[in-house]
Amino acid sequence: MFPGKNHIDMVCMVAKVLGNPTDSELNWLPKDTDAYKFLRKVCPQGSGVNLSSTYPRASSACLDLLKALLCWDPQERLTASDAQKHEYVKHYYPREPPPPPEPFDWTFDGFKPTTKTVQAKLYEECARYHPEIRARDGLSPSGAPAGGYPMKSEARPDRSPRHSQRDATPTKSKSERSITPVPGALNGLARAAMRFRSTTPPPNTGTPRSERRTSQPGVPDVRSR
Repeated sequence: MFPGKNHIDMVCMVAKVLGNPTDSELNWLPKDTDAYKFLRKVCPQGSGVNLSSTYPRASSACLDLLKALLCWDPQERLTASDAQKHEYVKHYYPREPPPPPEPFDWTFDGFKPTTKTVQAKLYEECARYHPEIRARDGLSPSGAPAGGYPMKSEARPDRSPRHSQRDATPTKSKSERSITPVPGALNGLARAAMRFRSTTPPPNTGTPRSERRTSQPGVPDVRSR
């Protein structure tokens, strides 16, 4: 209906078509709110457009239904049940009115939303469709123990066939695990090992420094003199 527009542009376009509301049409909206200031300062001021010129082929009953549904004041706006009985659509209304829907029960929302209560509500909702989780967690079918619902740390291990097969498979040690070499990595390791050997000092054999002899032939040992 409003392609590429945000909510501000939508309200402005509605005000451009319906006209800026009068004070009597905004009695339900407090004057110190941002919404009231927005309608008075931002929305375009005017009387709106004539719906009969916008929809020249529409009948008078159709235009009357549009005006009744497009009221700024929600108290004066036509309700859904009354709109079904309007002259423009009353021939679609069944001869035997359907039974009215039952009022929605919001009592489930009457609790303080703490972490534990939300977890308990979520657990109860899951248990309605999967009652087997109560037996899995050691809970009675009618409720939770005094200690509360099982937390993540208290959850029992998964004993599915996949999990059991994984447990039955012996775990290899680090030395037994096969390592797939990366191409070019062995050459880099060989070069690093050669550099390490060239920079590593010879191991200490326990011979005192004064008794060591040079291994190069033809070079006199001057330290014994």
